[in-house]
Parts: sequence; structure tokens; C-alpha cells
Amino acid sequence: MIPARFFLVGCPRSGTTLLQALIAAHPQITSFPETHFFWAIDKPWRVRLGLASRKRRERARLLAFIEAIDRPDLLPQVPQRSPWLAPYVQSFLRILDGLALERNKSCWLEKTPGHLQRIRIINHFVPGARYVHIVRNGDDTVASLFDVCRNYPQQWGSVCDLDWCIERWNHDVRLSAQAAGKPNHLIVRYEKLVADPEATLREVFTFLGQEPYDAALAAGDQPSPGLILANEPWKREPGDVVVRSKRRKFMTLDPQEQATIQRRVLPLDQLLPESA
Repeated sequence: MIPARFFLVGCPRSGTTLLQALIAAHPQITSFPETHFFWAIDKPWRVRLGLASRKRRERARLLAFIEAIDRPDLLPQVPQRSPWLAPYVQSFLRILDGLALERNKSCWLEKTPGHLQRIRIINHFVPGARYVHIVRNGDDTVASLFDVCRNYPQQWGSVCDLDWCIERWNHDVRLSAQAAGKPNHLIVRYEKLVADPEATLREVFTFLGQEPYDAALAAGDQPSPGLILANEPWKREPGDVVVRSKRRKFMTLDPQEQATIQRRVLPLDQLLPESA
């Protein structure tokens, strides 16, 4: 078993891909494409009873992840259609642990933004897990989320209108605010990461129990093989994110959309005053 398992979470379009690339550049940490595994477990009562979903969505997520990383040799590790939840979770952890050991890494980082909404479930199955939350200015996050929903409706869903984007950010930032100050949670502000990546990464690696690794900053200017899939065109390369960070997506919206966002997004600096 891998001794340290980390989860990077946050509202979609908050900079999770950038931070993932920077953390994964550490010589002791490996990472993967988004697994969405715990997103398939959406009923707390099923966790309490130990029951898998009726359609075995957990198994489907495992199969999809194995296909995404092109590792058919891992298929025998996926349980058959068991009615119980534990075999699927154990298989998921065993696969990620095995990938880390193959790469001679002592830790792994799983990045699925939506796992922010599954932290209680993850805690149930992964004792000792540590969470890095990345939080970005609400105006920019909602604008970016709205933009990707409009440009990629098949992948993101046709219901992702501006109202949905605002509510998603409000809901997710509340969850991160509730986790602030807990010993196994670290809140990272996207704006601080871009403005002072060296200091921010030192804080992140210290929280993760790893030695600082300045060379990780180079990941912001290089492609991220193995992290961004071909069917995820909305994800820009991390270096591109840094270069363009000051070109606010928010300013591309029309005045009415801007006013709606500014009126309805929660005040980030009041929710997370210590990380502002």
C-alpha cells in the first residue's frame, strides 16, 4: 500500500489542472487523468450499508479509467458485478497504488474537481487522505465554466447555463470554506499560485509532508503527458494557463451576464479571509 494518498479538489475551471501538473512534477508524487471514481458513489446510505449502485457505476468508472490510461492489463483487477461497494473501492485504490509503485513513487495525487462533493465518502474509505483545495475568484471561475459549457455542450451537458455555473461555484466554495482550518485540508488561492508559485508550492509540499522541490515550477511551462486526455480539449496546457492568467475570461461576457455574476456569487474574501 502507498503510504500517502492525496486528493486535489475544487470547483471546475479553478486551476486544478495547473496545480496538478506542478505537484505531480515532484519526484515522489505521481498523478493520473481524472478518475471520477468517487463521483459515482452519490448515496451516503449506500456507503453505510456497503452497497454498490444498482447500475454498478463504480465498476464503469474503473473500466473507463483503465481505458483512458490504455492499461488493459489492469482489467483483471476490476471485480465482476458485485452488489457490494468495498470490492470496487479496494480495486480502485489497489490500481492507483500499483501505478505509483510502478513509477517508483511513494505518493499519488488524484485530481477530480467534483470529488470536493465526496470528501465524506472518501474519508470513509481512505483513512489519512489529505486534500488540497484550489479556489479561484468567483467571477473568473464562473465565466470560464460558462464558456466551456457553451463550447463543449456534449461533454459538459446542455443544462450548464449561467445559473448552473453560479450555483456550482457557490456550492463548491462553501464546501472548501467548511474545510478550511482542518488539519488534513489545505486551501490554495489560484491568484496567489500564479503571483507567487514558488512560495505557494513550498506551502503545498510542506502540507503533503514532502521536501520542497523548486524544479516543479518548470511544469508550468511544459506539456503534461498522461494528465490531459485527447478528449479534453478545453484543458489548456499548464504553462498557457500561467501566461494567460491576467486575461480575465469575465471581461469577455456581455454586461448583463457580468452583472448577474457579480450580484450572485458569494464573497470569497469573506468566506476564506485567511487565504485571501
